[in-house]
Amino acid sequence: MQTEDKKKMRRQVLSRNLASLMTLKQINQSDLSRRTGVSQPTISRVLSGLASPRITSIQEIAEYFGVGVDYLLTKNNLFNDERKI
Repeated sequence: MQTEDKKKMRRQVLSRNLASLMTLKQINQSDLSRRTGVSQPTISRVLSGLASPRITSIQEIAEYFGVGVDYLLTKNNLFNDERKI
């Protein structure tokens, strides 16, 4: 797999995981931005799979949801997880 394909796949994983967490917490982009300090345009680009935020932004988002950074960046964490977040 080429480097660009890997980057795209990582962005898609982050996008799906973030969207799932937002759905579970019933929070929208604007609320997440206010609560984490990550700009709403950045959150929008992440959810669209168009960008990967800085690690500090990923850390802020992970902290808000009470998960580790690896939880956001790893496949299948949210889709098979029974626990309530």
